[in-house]
Amino acid sequence: MDERIGSIVGAGWRIDAVLGRGSMATVYAATDPGGAPVALKVLRRALTGDAGMCERFVREAYLTNAVKHPGIVRVFGDGLTLDACPFLVLERLYGQTLEELHAARGGRLPVGEALAVGERIAEILAHVHDAGVVHRDLKPTNVFVTDRGELKILDFGIARSLGEGRAAKGSMVGNVLGSPSFMSPEQALGVRDAVDHQSDLWALGAILFYLLTGEPVHGGPTLEARLLAAASKPARPVLSVMPALHPAVAAVVDRSLSAKKAARYASARELGAALASAASALGSSAPVPAHPAPVASAPPPALPAVAAPPAPASRVTFGVHDELDDDRVSSSPPPPRVGSLDVATPLSIVVAPPPGVDAVAPRRGVARPLAAAALVAVLGVAFGLGALSHRGAASVPPAPPPTPSAPPDVTSLGADAGAAPEGPTSAEKPR
Repeated sequence: MDERIGSIVGAGWRIDAVLGRGSMATVYAATDPGGAPVALKVLRRALTGDAGMCERFVREAYLTNAVKHPGIVRVFGDGLTLDACPFLVLERLYGQTLEELHAARGGRLPVGEALAVGERIAEILAHVHDAGVVHRDLKPTNVFVTDRGELKILDFGIARSLGEGRAAKGSMVGNVLGSPSFMSPEQALGVRDAVDHQSDLWALGAILFYLLTGEPVHGGPTLEARLLAAASKPARPVLSVMPALHPAVAAVVDRSLSAKKAARYASARELGAALASAASALGSSAPVPAHPAPVASAPPPALPAVAAPPAPASRVTFGVHDELDDDRVSSSPPPPRVGSLDVATPLSIVVAPPPGVDAVAPRRGVARPLAAAALVAVLGVAFGLGALSHRGAASVPPAPPPTPSAPPDVTSLGADAGAAPEGPTSAEKPR
């Protein structure tokens, strides 16, 4: 049994049960002093010795609360557990992630519902960007659909304020943060200063592509393969996967996924308006689904009723899916385990940016472990690009000269994981 269960921390929050464990944090069901349910997100003890990690963990609360919108999960407080681990007190949510909803609907959402979801996400993102915050890890596991059909964007664990300096702690220059399957080219290349609100719009386009087709924009058997594809390949047209899709819808998705930022939508509000226009052309006005509807082959199981908060053993989610998701790379020492990788060797990869993305000068930064030696061998054969160096090596060998047609870029990659959730008021509010 977890030793924290039953303990009282901070201003009187009682820890009741474990909701989930991840590589960065454990999330607990908890009760506030007034008896209302909350969620307690506690940084793993093994990471508390890293001041930068602790700072980034607590920063999540400030960035989340900077956005005044019901589509963002509220953070009520922070503190230290009895064993001196930092924690955040968060709004407790009941429902499912967009990824779970997508799976329950057979791996594809009807076009009208996908557009409704995209329009709602764009509305929330507009308020996030108005607050000067870039999410940087938008994906289906970080979008939550409550049992009332309300949408919340989750996980500001690697979000960034556009007002930050060039070398903010926990987000080092030259390293890659995010989830490759939903990562814009500039983010995959590690060009930190080029990652802004339009990078989030690319991620929303990737979500729409996935909801409609059941496939990611860039496939690949491993996290590294997906990262290389995101950095070096243009997005495939959505009609190449779903030829029957209405052209008006396809045009919105494809423009969102443009490699060149200037070709994308200028703002989340512009993208939301384009989605609404596409829905009109389609003759659709579907609400955001609160529960899975039956699919042709077999109806999915119904969600449990949540007239009252469920018991600790019930399905309650907040800040868990992002922690358990393997599809993320980041740059936090010491490196925790990510998926099947438990690596300790820096890896530099030379990639050519996709057409329309300007090449950038090589960046050294702080190289973080991302791949096992066997994987490096595969990358070396497949791409002729890998360059492996041991921790403590003074420098990375120079990349081969670029060809005239595709100037290369050197990107140092690192491994780590973590995050949080949010959205309109669907959970009971602590008092």
